[in-house]
Amino acid sequence: MCQLLLYGVDFTGGCFERFISSCPLLRKLLLNGCSGVHHVNISGSKLKRLFIKANDQVESISLHNAPNLYEVSIAFDELAIGLNYDPVFDLEKFVGSLPKIKVLRLNGKFLQLFIENLEMSLLLTLQSLKVLEFKDVNFMDFVQIFGVVCLLKCAPNLQELYIKAHTIILSDLVSSYLRELSRSNFISLHKLRLAKLTKISNFVAEFEFIRFLLFSSSSLVTVTIVEHPKLKAEKALNLARELLKIKPSSGVCINLLRENKT
Repeated sequence: MCQLLLYGVDFTGGCFERFISSCPLLRKLLLNGCSGVHHVNISGSKLKRLFIKANDQVESISLHNAPNLYEVSIAFDELAIGLNYDPVFDLEKFVGSLPKIKVLRLNGKFLQLFIENLEMSLLLTLQSLKVLEFKDVNFMDFVQIFGVVCLLKCAPNLQELYIKAHTIILSDLVSSYLRELSRSNFISLHKLRLAKLTKISNFVAEFEFIRFLLFSSSSLVTVTIVEHPKLKAEKALNLARELLKIKPSSGVCINLLRENKT
């Protein structure tokens, strides 16, 4: 069996690990809404694509003997107590298990794990990573934005960046943090050519991230910014005005679009 897609399966008694270990030729694994999988331990020398969407209490996640993974997508609905208060997640080991990763997709909840590995997060490198996608990122959550910045720092050969925002007011620390990054040249994304940010709501932190991105990526060709569908016209106009004030060194094309209301 080369491909396994599991939707809403109820695993009990640790049978998930035993089941996966019995599929040594697996190349693609998808877990969506499966229950009873509290410790996600994935192994498989042939595995190339991994997709996990967990809405149950996941307490740990680890990869073993999966050196050929090139596409990974992980989304948590909620952080379990094991991860949030007594983390067993080893970021260095996790990233070290992805030597050939090209496409990485994470959501905001997963990004909260980075704060538990703050010092180590700045030392990792994903040389093969070309496409990075984040979903439901709260630009006012320092922990999540720190996770985004860490992964950008770790991806010197990144070519495409996609971020879907889900911003609510939590902290005013993020804006000043991003302003300092813009001034310090802390990150150089010299191969990034395409960036797309969606559901932008004109929060200051969102704008500061756009500024940081523009001044950290001299090779950027296109930046597309899609407004939140419920953004009022006055705030949308203000966002456009602020974008016009930015003068990046490169000839980047900035597209400001409005998402249709659904």
